[in-house]
Amino acid sequence: MLRRLNLAVWALLAGVGLSITGASPGVADDRGPLGDLFSYIRVANPKAELIARTVSLGDRVRKAERHGDLRPSEGRDLSRRINRIRDFLRDDRKLSDSEFRRRDGDLDKIERDLERKTDRGYRDRDRYGRR
Repeated sequence: MLRRLNLAVWALLAGVGLSITGASPGVADDRGPLGDLFSYIRVANPKAELIARTVSLGDRVRKAERHGDLRPSEGRDLSRRINRIRDFLRDDRKLSDSEFRRRDGDLDKIERDLERKTDRGYRDRDRYGRR
């Protein structure tokens, strides 16, 4: 079920990403190179936004571990925190506004900790470390 939901979220991301025009590819805001895409998803489905951010943040943590910028214990700690949010989203059927704000804040804290623990931050970079 979660696999189908993730596939649907990524299909939505691709569709919305293709429809957004006028943004230069090198410009990114604090959410990464997806730009304002998260605000479009939030309007449509707040749970989908949290799932997309959870997946993106998990990828960034794994990339930082793989490049040696995070100690294994730090990577496990961040991954464990991300997995708690993922499990909550998987088991929760209806996400209230307060739950959304809390999980969004948790993801912000994890992102801030990743930025602090790594010198490069791994803000959605390609495999060569470029933004």
